[in-house]
Amino acid sequence: KNWAGIQHCGACVTRGHRGPTLRLMASHGERMPGHPSVAAYMRDGATVYVGGVCPTKMDGQAVAGLVGMDMDVVKAQQAARLAARRLLDVLEEACDGDLRRVQCLMQVKGVIRATPDFEDHEAVMDACSDVLATALGRDKGQHARGTAGAASLPGGAPLQLSCIAKVVPPGSDTVSG
Repeated sequence: KNWAGIQHCGACVTRGHRGPTLRLMASHGERMPGHPSVAAYMRDGATVYVGGVCPTKMDGQAVAGLVGMDMDVVKAQQAARLAARRLLDVLEEACDGDLRRVQCLMQVKGVIRATPDFEDHEAVMDACSDVLATALGRDKGQHARGTAGAASLPGGAPLQLSCIAKVVPPGSDTVSG
């Protein structure tokens, strides 16, 4: 998808997300498109499911590339850090703007678009896990993780992340720092 010159993959488009990407789109007078059945996250009591998030630069420009060809491990790790920051944006939105409401990350999944001979998927995902552990703290940021390779991802993204988190349920005042 392309809004005001900002490229995003369809899976990264979310409804209700107010992170930096949507603020940037709004500043350009753009409305967020997307499929009406797809949301950035779904909440079931204290469980939040965050859908596919792809990396974007701080200016909102989508990151594209094939790991093992256009990107080496270091560049792919940079993309993973950007995607992890976007994942935190969506998680923050799901927590009513307060990441302290996250009790723990249960699972993080990463799909990496790579050449068939690329084998360092875990090294790429380590960068994502490091960002999440730093942002949430080791106790809350520690998670089970699944990593897979793929031949293609929406918009040519090098990777896509999703997660399941336990959060303080809506209406509860029990938030730990």
